[in-house]
Amino acid sequence: MSHAERDLSLAEEMSRDDDIHPYGRAFHSQQAAEKAMKAVIIVSGRRPEWTHDLVYLASILPPGCNAGASEYDLKILTRYATLSRYSNTVISKKDADAALNTARDVMQAMRSSP
Repeated sequence: MSHAERDLSLAEEMSRDDDIHPYGRAFHSQQAAEKAMKAVIIVSGRRPEWTHDLVYLASILPPGCNAGASEYDLKILTRYATLSRYSNTVISKKDADAALNTARDVMQAMRSSP
């Protein structure tokens, strides 16, 4: 979970500086959510597949644990694991802000998981 917290902190730092490109913020937001979900899954005794797919990870969270975000938002956030690094797709400041908000929601849900 400490790795997830660091990624969220980086994304939040980046959001305070308009000169920093939104790609990094979107990427670190996705990484925070992914690492937090994997931490909860591992603590529950399961080993998640090697994946960035947040919808899949949400589907294997322990009983009673809510992902904290809709499937739609998780699908969008999942894209930033690779889109920001391997694509010429434009990620806007608005997209990065939404990614950070989704990551915050996921992190809060994972922090309070049973």
